[in-house]
Amino acid sequence: MIKYNDAVLSWRTATENNNKGFEVQRSTDGIAFNDLAFVNGAGTSSLMHSYNYTDVKVVSGNNYYRLKQIDNDGRLTYFNIIKLDYSKFAWNILGNPVKDNAIVELQLDKTANVAMKIISVKGAC
Repeated sequence: MIKYNDAVLSWRTATENNNKGFEVQRSTDGIAFNDLAFVNGAGTSSLMHSYNYTDVKVVSGNNYYRLKQIDNDGRLTYFNIIKLDYSKFAWNILGNPVKDNAIVELQLDKTANVAMKIISVKGAC
């Protein structure tokens, strides 16, 4: 299920020659990229193929993405970098409904001190 703050990346190929697949990469500065996932290619094909990857761990601020296409013989091709700006405040409660423990995940657009007070449905702190 895609959430409002997921990054859905989609791309297509018109033809493929010896294509092992695509390494989806992300960076927060547009310079140092980390591998997120590998998406298998179609090998050699003259048909159009559609691909996608959903990044469910988007960070607050700038997210830079690029594809590294890898041939079966190890040859690499890097594609243009795209930038998505997720400057915002967001939060999630993991483990909902909560029985004993939960994780509260905060996302801010910059480093900040945050105070939280969690109150139960019955009004207890």
